[in-house]
Amino acid sequence: RTVAPNTLVNWVNVLSNTGYSSQTVELTLDVSPTLSNLKVYQDLNNNGIVDSGDRQLILDNMSAQIKLGQSENIQLIVQALSDVDGQDGDTADIKIGTVVLEDSSVASVSATDSLVIIESGIEFTTPKFDESKTVSQINDDVYVSASYAQCNVQSDKPDQVLITVSSPATGDTYSLKGIETGNNTGKYRLTAP
Repeated sequence: RTVAPNTLVNWVNVLSNTGYSSQTVELTLDVSPTLSNLKVYQDLNNNGIVDSGDRQLILDNMSAQIKLGQSENIQLIVQALSDVDGQDGDTADIKIGTVVLEDSSVASVSATDSLVIIESGIEFTTPKFDESKTVSQINDDVYVSASYAQCNVQSDKPDQVLITVSSPATGDTYSLKGIETGNNTGKYRLTAP
């Protein structure tokens, strides 16, 4: 997930019993110290959103036991608060491990839920978008780099955002489309004549 500092983040994970009998799975969580307010919910209606009908798992020392019937799948929502003092580019992970308690021969499985913090900002840059540019001249193109995690809606393709640049001296405004620099980056670039 691409998020701003001090943001509540949800990850959806599916836990499946592919065995031929009911199993008890021990779920363990290894959480980055920069994350807080960790909660895990069983998403009873499988909508990927924590609602009043979902059941919060009680974590004992960052672990919980879950009973799964034969061929049963359950959707879990792992929720945490990103670092209040997070800086642009900071990352955090929650490593989720599972072990079947009734059968030690079954391989343990793990997954990692990750986030990267993107601080909001906008700046004029050089044509290569590699450094800030503080002055410009008439007839020079303008290059703008912007970052805003909340505009990152689609994680599987670059988003497009509308960025409005205004002049405090004249009151003129100019709106242009910014294109995300890649999938799930929360950073956008645009060029204007």
